[in-house]
Amino acid sequence: MKTYFPDTNLFLEFRKASDLPWHELDSALSGQGPDIRLIVPSTVVTEIERHKTNGNSRKAKRARDTSALLRKALNSPDLTTELRAANPRVILQLPPVVKVDFAQFPNLDSTRPDHRIAAEFAEVRKVEPSLVVLTDDTLLTLAVRSLGFETILIPENW
Repeated sequence: MKTYFPDTNLFLEFRKASDLPWHELDSALSGQGPDIRLIVPSTVVTEIERHKTNGNSRKAKRARDTSALLRKALNSPDLTTELRAANPRVILQLPPVVKVDFAQFPNLDSTRPDHRIAAEFAEVRKVEPSLVVLTDDTLLTLAVRSLGFETILIPENW
């Protein structure tokens, strides 16, 4: 199983996570490759909640749809919900609650959402060592790299 820490743009700017060709991230054949677990950062949950009230735009609708999935995970005993059953299986999971001590990350600014995601990633990675940030955001990638980690960039065709 591959475990990703997705940025907000995965949910708002690309096809639904249940419809994505996840095999492309591993250069596998269609319908093959490892199962996928998406641990949604708390900062991303906050951003999705903020976007869902922005009228009837496509982004607001996508935010409302994603919020409904997050609610489904919240009501699950293991804080997960299945987005796709197979080929590969895709699971959305709410994050563990972590306290980020920004004194440990002096180059990050706690007021910037991308920096909060990067710091939260570093904390969650302590208990999820295979965790990787999945993003289309240049500034988030730079923040994660400043901590000594790499990201996976979301393919443009998604």
